[in-house]
Amino acid sequence: MLEALFSSFITITLAEMGDKTQLITLIYGIKTRRFLKVFLVSITALALVTVISILIGYSISFLLKKYINYISGAMFITIGLWFLICRREEKERIKVKDFYYQFALVFSSEFGDKTQFLCISLAAKYSNLLNLLFVYIGALLGFMVTNAIALFIGKILERKVSIKLVNFIAGLVFIAFGICYILGL
Repeated sequence: MLEALFSSFITITLAEMGDKTQLITLIYGIKTRRFLKVFLVSITALALVTVISILIGYSISFLLKKYINYISGAMFITIGLWFLICRREEKERIKVKDFYYQFALVFSSEFGDKTQFLCISLAAKYSNLLNLLFVYIGALLGFMVTNAIALFIGKILERKVSIKLVNFIAGLVFIAFGICYILGL
């Protein structure tokens, strides 16, 4: 049990450091300045994806990967364009839909990602029900650590970076991610 917990925690934490989900959380943290809400939205999306990853099974994931890349790529490009077009002023109120976009982006970005395959393979290795629970808890703790680090960095940068610059950089980065997804890079 503890082996499943520690294996998933360490594996997911190391794999997620510097990953696109951490970048999404960082950008939304700076953009909205609602760090706790951003953290909770990211973790909720990651919790759901982790459950799905554990349930999917190793063999099915390879069949879905081709289509998931196209869907995730389109999502990244759409959000990237939205960031580039968005003319939000510094003091404009953050709308609830921003958090839906964040949830959808975090959720879709994890499909076909290395951490999804790590969760699937860990679930295959530790296949009894109790161990699956510990794989889930360990993975979720790993996601929490990496997203907390991203938001800590965002908190430091929030007053030093303008929303326009965040939108511009985020737009370009998300479009690049989307193109990479679609091309299978």
